[in-house]
Amino acid sequence: TRAGLLLAPMMLTMTATSIMSGRFLTKTGRYKPLIRSGPFIMLAGGIGLTRLDVHSKVWHATPWMVVLGVGVGLLMPPLSVAIQNAVSFTDLGVATSANTFFRTLGQTFGVAALGAVLFATMRSAILERLPGSNAPDMRRLVGSPKAIRALPPEQRDAVIHAVADGIHRVYLVNIPLAIIVVGLGWMMQERALRTVSGMDEARAVAVALD
Repeated sequence: TRAGLLLAPMMLTMTATSIMSGRFLTKTGRYKPLIRSGPFIMLAGGIGLTRLDVHSKVWHATPWMVVLGVGVGLLMPPLSVAIQNAVSFTDLGVATSANTFFRTLGQTFGVAALGAVLFATMRSAILERLPGSNAPDMRRLVGSPKAIRALPPEQRDAVIHAVADGIHRVYLVNIPLAIIVVGLGWMMQERALRTVSGMDEARAVAVALD
């Protein structure tokens, strides 16, 4: 499907970049350069996606999806390492689970909020282009290009432009959020990575107490 063709380059790039960022982190012991550069690249990809319009093809979005994949791949793995490195070994499980929980929570709220922006924009655009008409079921149409093509010509053109307007608005809303992430990345303090395991640290403490 077209959605698969659109997401596949992003996922493949994100996977490859995650591996490379992990190798960089292991070799240098530094994660802050990755956490700083990742959001910048994500911001560039988001700005690029705002340039798409109703006439854009799938391959027009592919380069910007690749850019987004690079940014996410640079940011996510080092961020998990930074969180785990900032707490004691006794709190490692709590920190890791909290990171996963809040990441999942953010994804859930993000999808809900951006979905609301999408459908509100679509509804407004359809009613503007088809005043006084019965607007079609937008939730059904968004997930079914076949249903959009089956509409009468006047409704079909209005829905296509409305979907394009809604997606464009979603990309615009993401820009200030990405800027916030960039700022938070630059504010993060970097700590030297641990060189001993939890068992070695506990053994050293026990020896010191004896």
